[in-house]
Amino acid sequence: MEIRSIVHLLENVCSPSVDSFQLLTLQLRKGVEQAASNITYLNILSEACNNLKCPSEIEEKPMMKILFLILFIWTESPFYNMSNNIEVLCAAISAQIVHQCKTYINLQVILEGDTENGINILRKCISCCQTYKTAYNKLQVTKITALIQSNSIWDVNEKLIFNYIDTFVQRCCDIIEICNSSIVFGRCNKVGMIGGPKGIEYDASCRQIESLFYESLDEIKLIRDDILDVTKSRWLENMLKFRNFVMELESMVKNLIDRIFEEIKNVEEGIEAIYALQRFKHRESLRNILSRKWVQVWQIFGKEIESCSNIMILHETYYTPFQCYSEDVRMLCIKQYLERVSHMMIDMSDWMGACAAEKYILEQYKRMTCRWKWQINECH
Repeated sequence: MEIRSIVHLLENVCSPSVDSFQLLTLQLRKGVEQAASNITYLNILSEACNNLKCPSEIEEKPMMKILFLILFIWTESPFYNMSNNIEVLCAAISAQIVHQCKTYINLQVILEGDTENGINILRKCISCCQTYKTAYNKLQVTKITALIQSNSIWDVNEKLIFNYIDTFVQRCCDIIEICNSSIVFGRCNKVGMIGGPKGIEYDASCRQIESLFYESLDEIKLIRDDILDVTKSRWLENMLKFRNFVMELESMVKNLIDRIFEEIKNVEEGIEAIYALQRFKHRESLRNILSRKWVQVWQIFGKEIESCSNIMILHETYYTPFQCYSEDVRMLCIKQYLERVSHMMIDMSDWMGACAAEKYILEQYKRMTCRWKWQINECH
């Protein structure tokens, strides 16, 4: 009543503020009416959204239920049947899914070294977000809404609806990339020292690469709160900087591998070096260079077979069957050595994978074994 009396006085003096105030009053009444209506329909979604447990127990079925309820709201609500309002509602569901996934991820623990478990958690969150998008696509909202209401068109911007989802998924992929880099360039207690006369020098180079990586990782840790905050775009610059630095480390590792294999003289040294460098196989470009070095080890084995074969030919040429008994021990050592090395190479192939040289060299070894058996039979 006091406000009305003030308005009445202002009207009597023809105040210009009265018209504006009455317009605002009308807008307020419409806003209250809309809010009351929206709350009624949003309560329908409340229970379904509260039952979401992202990402631990997420399935496509509860997502479909939420989308069907949104369709119901769009059909029945006098206000949510407008495109911009329904876009906001769908985007809010995306934001809720992202929020629940964020609380599930402990970045501090992941970046401190729990990489394998962290990758599993992040992949679960990515799968949860993709489930929401899959459910939306399977529902074929546009076709259904065309059948429900011929006078209304479901004209929503899907990029706006899934903007949070897509950005969050990319951030999760960034963290997985950091975790994978940590596996490759970080400290690894499962791998032994690099052997050979320059083993200490090579091992020092590995430690230097590790230290440089952890310096870059420490910078990431300082801004970890920005990573999953999809409203902050400055993270993109930090991730780009990290990728460029990792590429520099990659070049350092390639040079180190080349230096190591310049000194490799026999099969056992080659196998030992590849085993010591095995963590680098998790990165594609480094896996490719290790594969080439694996071919090099096979080629060394081929040369050893050829050398032993020449020894056998000389033995066959210059020694009579009556003298061969004095050479049995030598030939037996050659046979046992090649047999042991061939088993090592075959076992290593299960881990490194087959290569083009493997089949040819194993055939070469098989021919030599047959020759050796024939020679032994001749002697006896």
